[in-house]
Amino acid sequence: MQQRDATILRVEAERLRGARAMLFDMDGVIYVGSRALPGVTELLQWLDATGRGWMLITNNAAMTSQQFSDKLHKLGIDVTADHILGSSEATAIWLRRKIELEGWPDGPVITLGQPGLTAALEASGFTLTRDIHAARYAV
Repeated sequence: MQQRDATILRVEAERLRGARAMLFDMDGVIYVGSRALPGVTELLQWLDATGRGWMLITNNAAMTSQQFSDKLHKLGIDVTADHILGSSEATAIWLRRKIELEGWPDGPVITLGQPGLTAALEASGFTLTRDIHAARYAV
């Protein structure tokens, strides 16, 4: 069984050699709770050194990419915010593009999400409201 496992690992490693870019979920892959997982810094440095692109992604809307960057720094992983895409920024970018590129009407947004979502919407130029009747969008 060990030889079979080693063969599978070699085949998978060979397949990954051709990858030009990688996406990594953050929670459980890069860190668990307040603990960085071993080898993360070395992996990201290797990806940089070999010219491969990479990005950390998360569906956690509690924080912005900058806040996640700060968290990772405290865990000993130096990653800039431009290497992180959270669902809060993805949502704000998506809605802004719908308005600017597809002609959706601009207008106030009422948020039902976490602080990271509110911050990302504000950073994308949205006006926030608490009035459900004044809101053009509910996010």
